Amino acid sequence: MGFWIKAGLAASAIGAAAVIRDGNTRTVTVSRTLRHPSLPAAFDGLRILHLSDLHAARFGKGQRDLLAAVDQVQADIAVITGDLIDRRRTVSDRDMAPALELLRGLQRRMPTVRVDGNHEPRSGVSTRFRQLADSTGVQNVTGRALTLKRNGEELVLLGVPDMVTTDLNCEAWEEQMQRLTAPYADRFRIALSHRPQFLEAYARAELPFVLCGHAHGGQFRLPLVGPLYAPEQGVFPSYTAGIHRAGNTQMIISRGLGNSGFPVRFLNHPELGVLTLRRGRILIDEND
Repeated sequence: MGFWIKAGLAASAIGAAAVIRDGNTRTVTVSRTLRHPSLPAAFDGLRILHLSDLHAARFGKGQRDLLAAVDQVQADIAVITGDLIDRRRTVSDRDMAPALELLRGLQRRMPTVRVDGNHEPRSGVSTRFRQLADSTGVQNVTGRALTLKRNGEELVLLGVPDMVTTDLNCEAWEEQMQRLTAPYADRFRIALSHRPQFLEAYARAELPFVLCGHAHGGQFRLPLVGPLYAPEQGVFPSYTAGIHRAGNTQMIISRGLGNSGFPVRFLNHPELGVLTLRRGRILIDEND
């Protein structure tokens, strides 16, 4: 093989490595406006930072780079929709450090709440992680409701438990979700639920907004093709990112921050979602 061929192959390999590294470590901030006519007037303009699926990834020492990006968005509250740790790689207190660093950094900046995904309850260190995560001051709302109050009006955050708590039985999971949401039917509700493939179930529960993760943006995204694969949805999945609507329910899916089984993203940067709530007629102008 000639010198120039070898040099070209080496340059290509270096370039590909740089693209892969950039695609897995450089976060992008995606801002969306969510409108609903029933939103209490006191919460018009509320800015929510939506993060998901860290999977124990680190973005700089002490999550410095990720938190620097957070500082740019000026949100009122942060919500995390599961999988802060990874059950395959999180086996000790040291492995939990990236998740705990993020939680502490967020809580110093704004009120922060989270729900478990499918990895927290399946991890061998789930009890220990819950103890350490709770010690950061971040509220775990899995299986319960948290009421936010402003100027005499209320907005309820609902932490929908992941399906692993019902052994992936769809009917049992939906019944569980309905029991959680029904007592707050007279108030404006935002559900934090890890899995996005159940848009119709969320609509049956008449939830105005549902924030999800889990699909990792489809992991690989190709021009003109879109996402290639997502858990439980298989190839060419429908729900991996952006806003999706069924009736008056809007589901917002984060592409997530880290990776799980497959360690590489392609054309799919880690995402910080910034959601601005507005009182008004439902409009959806994107579906990425």
